[in-house]
Amino acid sequence: MKAMWGKVTILALAFSLAAGCARRWKVDDSPAPALDRSGWMGWGVQAQPEDLPGPVDEIEPVIISLDEIERAILAFQARRRGNGPALDSAWPPFIETLDAYLDQAPERLSLSPLIRARVAAEYELDSERRRAAGTPPELERLVVRLVIRIDRKMRALRTLASTAARPAPERSADGLHWPVTRGVITSGFGNRRDPILPGKVRFHAGIDLSAPTSEPVYAAAAGVVVAAGWAGSAGRMVRLRHPDGLDTLYAHLSMVMVKIEQRVGAGDVIGLLGSSGRATGPHLHFAVYQKGKPVDPLEHLRPVPMSFSDLMPGIVFGWGE
Repeated sequence: MKAMWGKVTILALAFSLAAGCARRWKVDDSPAPALDRSGWMGWGVQAQPEDLPGPVDEIEPVIISLDEIERAILAFQARRRGNGPALDSAWPPFIETLDAYLDQAPERLSLSPLIRARVAAEYELDSERRRAAGTPPELERLVVRLVIRIDRKMRALRTLASTAARPAPERSADGLHWPVTRGVITSGFGNRRDPILPGKVRFHAGIDLSAPTSEPVYAAAAGVVVAAGWAGSAGRMVRLRHPDGLDTLYAHLSMVMVKIEQRVGAGDVIGLLGSSGRATGPHLHFAVYQKGKPVDPLEHLRPVPMSFSDLMPGIVFGWGE
C-alpha cells in the first residue's frame, strides 16, 4: 500500500512540475495595427478566388450602371486636375469602378464610356510618365491591365453589334457613315482635359478623329448644308441638316468643298481634313446634334473594325491598311 501511495505522490509531483513549466497562453485582445495603404500595393493587388485556400463561396457580382461609370470617369478627370496627393487619389476609385463595370456581360455595357475611359486612362498615364518621380511600377501595371480589359470588352461589343445580337439605341438600323474611312479616335464625347490648356476641363461636344492632312471627309448621311466656312476656333467647318432633327458638324477642315443650301448624299465628299482653327494637329472634330443638343456620335455611327496599338494612344478604326 505504501508503494502504491509512493507512486501516486511521484506522479502528482511530476504533473505539478510540468504544469509549472508549461507555456502560459493568453488571448491578445490589443487592437490590430492599421494597414498601410499609402502605396499602390495596398489596394492594387487583391486576393482572387483562385488564390484562396479551400472552398470559396460564390461572390455576387457588383452591378455598375451606365450613370455610375459616367460619374466615375468625370470624377477621375476632376481629381486629376489637382496637385500633390489628389493626383494619386484619383486612380484607385477609377480603376476599381472600371474593373467592376468590365466584370459584367457585354450585353450590359456601352461602347461610348469604354472609349472615353480608355482615352482618359492613356492620357493620364502619359502624364504620370512625364512627372519627375516617374510612374509607380504597380500603377503602370494596373493601368495597362485595365486598358487590355477594355479592349477585350470592346471587341465583344463589336461582335454583338455585327451579329445584330441587340438593337443599337437611338439610331437607325445602319447608323451614320463614318466621316473618314480610317484613322484614330483620340478624344471622346464629354468632359475632358483641354489638350492645349491641360489644367482646365472643358466639355467636348463630339469626337476627334486623327488622320492624314487632306484626307477626304464624307457626309455621314444625306442632308442639306446649313453652314460652310470659317467658324472661329472650329476653323473651316461644315454643318449638315438631316431628317428627324439630326445635324452633323465637321470642323478643322483644310478645305471646304460645299456651299450653303447645297444638297449632299451620304458618302459625298464635303471637304478635306486639316488642322485649321484651335487644333494641336490634323484631325476631324465630328459632332452630332439631336434637336439642337449635342449627343455622343458613337451612339449613332455604324459599327466598323477597330484595333489597338501600344505604339500610339487612342483607338484605330476603319477599313483598309
